[in-house]
Amino acid sequence: MRAIVALVLFALVVAANGNHRVKRIVGGEKAAIPKALDFAPGVKAALTAESSKPASPKSTTAQTPQNKIHNDVTVAIYEEEVTAKIEGVKEADGSVTFKGIRYAEPPTERNRFQRPILHHPKDNVKAHNYGSPCVQPSPDGSGTVGSEDCLFLNVHTPALNHKITFCKPTPHLSSLVSGIVRLICDLYIVSQLSHKVYVKNASGAPVFFWIHGGGFTSGSGNQYAATELVKKNIVVVTFNYRLGSLGFLGSRDQQMAGNSGLFDVRAAFDWTQRYIAYFGGDRRRIFVAGQGNGASMAMLLAQSDFTLEYLKGVFAMSGAGISSNAVDYKPGNTSSFIANSTKCSNLPPLQTLRCIQKSSISSLFNVDKSLQNERIGSGGFVNAVSKLLSAGPRIEGKNDGRFLPYFLHDNPLNALKANKTSKVPLLIGTAKSETGKALTGKFKSDVLNRIKTIPNFIDKVLPKSLLENNVGVFVGKLANQLMSFLFGNDKYLGFFSIVSKAASDMEKVVEATTDALFNLPASTTSQLWKTAGGESYFYSFEHVSSSSPKRHFLEGFTMFSGAPVPTESTGSSHGDDLLYLFELQTLEGKPVPEAALKDSKDLKVKKLFVDVVAEFVKTGKPKIAELKENWPPFNPDQSYVVISEKPRVEKKFRYCQVALWGGFMDNLQNPICKLPGIKDIVNIIPKNLLGASILNPTDLPIVFEDIAEKLKLPVGLPKLPTDGILGGGDKPKLPTDVLLGGGDKKGPIGQGILPIGDNQSGGNQGSGGLLSGGGLFGPGNNSGKSKQSPSTTRGPSLGLGSLIG
Repeated sequence: MRAIVALVLFALVVAANGNHRVKRIVGGEKAAIPKALDFAPGVKAALTAESSKPASPKSTTAQTPQNKIHNDVTVAIYEEEVTAKIEGVKEADGSVTFKGIRYAEPPTERNRFQRPILHHPKDNVKAHNYGSPCVQPSPDGSGTVGSEDCLFLNVHTPALNHKITFCKPTPHLSSLVSGIVRLICDLYIVSQLSHKVYVKNASGAPVFFWIHGGGFTSGSGNQYAATELVKKNIVVVTFNYRLGSLGFLGSRDQQMAGNSGLFDVRAAFDWTQRYIAYFGGDRRRIFVAGQGNGASMAMLLAQSDFTLEYLKGVFAMSGAGISSNAVDYKPGNTSSFIANSTKCSNLPPLQTLRCIQKSSISSLFNVDKSLQNERIGSGGFVNAVSKLLSAGPRIEGKNDGRFLPYFLHDNPLNALKANKTSKVPLLIGTAKSETGKALTGKFKSDVLNRIKTIPNFIDKVLPKSLLENNVGVFVGKLANQLMSFLFGNDKYLGFFSIVSKAASDMEKVVEATTDALFNLPASTTSQLWKTAGGESYFYSFEHVSSSSPKRHFLEGFTMFSGAPVPTESTGSSHGDDLLYLFELQTLEGKPVPEAALKDSKDLKVKKLFVDVVAEFVKTGKPKIAELKENWPPFNPDQSYVVISEKPRVEKKFRYCQVALWGGFMDNLQNPICKLPGIKDIVNIIPKNLLGASILNPTDLPIVFEDIAEKLKLPVGLPKLPTDGILGGGDKPKLPTDVLLGGGDKKGPIGQGILPIGDNQSGGNQGSGGLLSGGGLFGPGNNSGKSKQSPSTTRGPSLGLGSLIG
């Protein structure tokens, strides 16, 4: 009887809607149907009529001219409490691009500096234009570009190939009657469509989730047109995240927890995981990828607890979580500088937050610029290419239950050693001369001047400076002592010239900075990744374009901004390989045709590199068809593939050079290094340091020994230098981001001595200090639990409700 009633009611709906003409709707997985469309207890139908609701207002979206719209394609999202139609652009090749989709609420006013609040699509969204990039320096250095309201993403899809589920009978009906009702309903809806309905694939396409680089201060997802990857039947997601102090400023009090930019990445990932099936993607096959600091964040995302179920692989270009500029290990110094510069210091916590929230964009931009200049300082190009020059990701410590879940519980090296990372395949690589373009371009005069005026600059000064700045790798106790001992030995430093293959002084500097800052972190990550349970594959990008493109992706990055592309070449440099994977667009998403590769050799390498990445995303294993052998894993022989016009498999990646920078004594004693007197140095290494290595999982973080030393606690280990690895750095007497408390820390008593996150006294032990009193960026009296109000937004909130409302 129920079946008859249902069919009658369905016929009434047909009659009522018989003359309604409907646009083509392409949808994804079966989903719950909006209650407004329910018409019988036993049958639910989602009719594809145009919504009568007004379109939701668009946020600041770049209104730059776009490519001609050949046709529009609409994706229908029908989920519980979420109903939306997103209209994208069908390109000439049949692919579809959805531009400027908001994934988080505007991070403005009281949402500034706070975690993002996930935005769920609603009503009708015209995704025809790219959203605004986030605030950043203009590429030519003349001012700023972008908007604070910038949390948008773009979805690049192959030709959509979905079947729409219009009718979803409930279990109340028998399977036979249910099938008949559904068939009749589907036939009716299809008859009303003005275009062909595609049939859904058995499973969606893999998803390439791209995080742009740019030193946490520049870049946008709009720049990366992924035409070639999409042709390989891969769904590509690009997006913007907050930059500079707007994205990463944090305090010692959880009023401003920091890592907002990291949580932007997480919000974009969550949005992708939830809705990408409607765009033809498989939400359970998401590969996270990035370049430079984008690669660093991809690695940090893989080490978080947020992506375990859906992350299937990591692709890291010229960056790692243990890179020297991946994490701010002194966030207290950063926050104090910004608070003082904005005249918001020495205020109670909430007032300090409100003060900085009211600062103008131009004011914050000038503060970020001043911070960058201070960190470069007298170190010149060495600091410029090795240090984090802005606010960046910070280690939050162990989650104490007072706040929403943390992102970074430990430093990335310790997390790798402790196997706290996703057990998924990793494809990681570096360019042959990462720092070449910067050192022969913007910093050329500084490099040459230091070589000329500073005695033993290349042989002694430069190695020690790079060791001191390589804070992502050297965070262990014994390993740091070993490196301090080795780099204090002139004979050891002399080995660098023996293993060098550079012909000129400039090439020696490029080689040293590339090995220390890029090759050492990348190869160390590869080795530890295998230990953690995932397979790792390595490549070295060595192709050099014959035409030397005049435009590149990282024009606003500190290493290149305000300087022309150098004509001198020392090999493929940082960011050069991006042109072999994407088509360059401006920050706002306008095509840059003059950057397109045209030489036949360049195009061959581009095809090869795209094929490598596409194969990795599809299968978890990279592959090059013309190689006679399979791409071998990095371990145990440190095997890698050279990406060039004639690709090849090699072993022992920068074996002796990386061993010198990492203090890998077993490798250095291998006959292939041919280092005369290496055994003499091994014989004089203190016994307690024999076997010490950054790869040793028992080598604990340096910060805990610093605490023990300052508090006169026995630890049973030799003392560390308290002023940096070599005793010549700027490390504060007491780490400002390790002890509870702040200010000048002239003595531990009364200023907090508990490690961050150890909720030992039951109170609010934010890093403002339980035992201290003062302001947000100094000691603070935080003895009570933080209060959170439930989010008023639909779906899970990534923001902190009560502190911003």
